[in-house]
Formats: sequence, C-alpha cells, structure tokens
Amino acid sequence: MRSKLRAIVLSFVGLVASTAVLSATTVVFEFTLSGDQEVPVVVTPATGNATVTLDIETNYLTWDVSYTGLLGNLTMAHFHGPAAEGVNAGVIINMNPDLGMTSGTIIGSATISDENKGYIIDGLAYINLHSTVHGGGELRGQVIPEPATYALLAGLAALAGVLFLRRRRA
Repeated sequence: MRSKLRAIVLSFVGLVASTAVLSATTVVFEFTLSGDQEVPVVVTPATGNATVTLDIETNYLTWDVSYTGLLGNLTMAHFHGPAAEGVNAGVIINMNPDLGMTSGTIIGSATISDENKGYIIDGLAYINLHSTVHGGGELRGQVIPEPATYALLAGLAALAGVLFLRRRRA
C-alpha cells in the first residue's frame, strides 16, 4: 500500500513538472559575471549579473546584463560558444552595447540559429565583456539555467523513473 501511494505521489509530481516543462516555451538563465571566470583569470573589482531568456520555439533570445567597476571602458560585449566553463571559444552573438563606460546595463535581443540555441541550452555559451584594460575580456559568465529549470527537469526525470518501474513490474 505504501509503495503504491509513493508511486501515485511521484507520478503526480512528475506529471505536474512535465506539463510545466512541455507548456513552457521559454527558458530563463540567471548568472553572475566575474573576472574569476575569464580564461586566464583576470583580477578585477568588476562584477556583473545577467538574465537571459530564450524562446525555444522561435529562437528569440533576450538579455539584460548589468555590470559595474570595469577597470577600463567597455569595448565589446558578446556571447561566445561552444565552450564549457574554463574554455574559450569564438563569438556567436554580438550584443551591440553602448561603449565607453565602466558601469552600465546592456539590454538587447536577437533571433538566433538552431545551432546557437543548442549551445545555450546545453550550457556551452558564455557572455564576455571586454574593456580597454582587459582586451581579451574583463568579465565572463557561463549561461546556465536558473534553479527552477533544474527542478522542472528533475520532476520530469522522476516521472520517467516511475513510468519505467511500472512497465517493468507489468
């Protein structure tokens, strides 16, 4: 009886989570940018935060990046990929920021390719802010899903596990 109740509860949780995942067309990524994430590491007092939203049906990407304390004026900002954390890669999306500031906000959007969408979803993209002092990049942040996305994916995995066990017993 107890195992049946547990299976029912897990099925319900998984169903709710999978419904949310399947009905959601957007994925939200929230992360920090720092010199510690640069390759090689950059010593800087600068910090940054980013929110990136991707509509997985239309490939429409939006970003809102705030940064403060760059040692030099901002010269470039873009997404790079494909690259895991600690690995450098080429530019895949230009963010077209206002240049020449040490603190500010970069807000923008673009319709991206399926290939770049895959890099972003798989955690193989990062944002890099370049400055006059650190031309190779002063701030970097790996594009990673917010915790709620992980929770939904875990719920989906739980549902798959319950369904697998039910089929195995039958």
